[in-house]
Amino acid sequence: MENKLRILILEDDPSDAELAESTLRRGSIEFTARRVDTKEAFLRALDEFSPDVILADYSVPSFGGMAALDICQRRCPQVPVIVVSGTIGEEFAIETLKQGATDYVLKHRLSRLTPVVRRALREAEGRVKRSLMEEALRENERKFRELFNNLYDAVFLYQLTKDFKPGRILEVNDTTCRLLGYERYELLEMSRGSIETKEGMDELTKILRNRGESGSFTFETTLISKLGAKIPFEINTRIFNMKGESVVLSIARDITDRRQAQAAQEKLIQELQGALAQVKSLKGLLPICSWCKRIRDDKGYWLEVEAYLHDHTDADFSHGICPECTAKYKKMVIDRRTGRAVQSGSSGGE
Repeated sequence: MENKLRILILEDDPSDAELAESTLRRGSIEFTARRVDTKEAFLRALDEFSPDVILADYSVPSFGGMAALDICQRRCPQVPVIVVSGTIGEEFAIETLKQGATDYVLKHRLSRLTPVVRRALREAEGRVKRSLMEEALRENERKFRELFNNLYDAVFLYQLTKDFKPGRILEVNDTTCRLLGYERYELLEMSRGSIETKEGMDELTKILRNRGESGSFTFETTLISKLGAKIPFEINTRIFNMKGESVVLSIARDITDRRQAQAAQEKLIQELQGALAQVKSLKGLLPICSWCKRIRDDKGYWLEVEAYLHDHTDADFSHGICPECTAKYKKMVIDRRTGRAVQSGSSGGE
């Protein structure tokens, strides 16, 4: 940072400015400097020169160090400002530090200038690094928050008490608010039990006690919305330690559609089982003629097999001829035709 250091000097006495520069060069600090002595020149230098360090005389006529400090705090707070003065009392020195000065140096003790500048540069570099880290942290937090709130599933974090009971809700995502109908601030003022049935809370407490202070598990339960609707959820839960406190992270998926599909499937199975039982019952009780193969119904009427099954089941029939019948009836047809031909020939001979 020192190789191309830019130092802006607010000083109305050129010789004092040269003395400060020579002191810094003797201290092996490489830099380029610009001296200004008016407010207008100072403002222009801030934009054009972009200083890394500012040395400001406390008592420049019409524009001194305190005024420069005020401008720097508003326009370039990351740039260290060192107040340099011929005479400055302790009260004024403290005031400069309160106003944002990095340090102050008396002109008759310029030997302090080099270490003060070096320290100011290190501190400024540290502030820049911290600022970058804080910005990166804020960006990561923003990305996490965006991901957290756009998850398809509801996510909520809550306390785990010492006796392993669900406690106060600590955090929720937007999906939780949307599914349950609460505002985020409302949920953060509630306990985990406020959104669960009593039976569900008893079961959850039992599970948490069995799991202890760590572990993950999945279970199904029913959560209650703000309007009182009971919504079935499958919840994947993990217990962990956060800042010395046991907390529970739950990821909950609405399984209303799954439950409805299961109910429809179970209903269909029951209907099929009922139909199968009915078919089996018919099979065991059907009175059938051993000669014509007709079936007698409950009213005593004899019906064709097709008609009876059509009335008592959902079966339909299509007709055809099996290979054995085809061979049998084909032979009968040929025999009949041959017989007629012989009879016709005999009649003609007579």
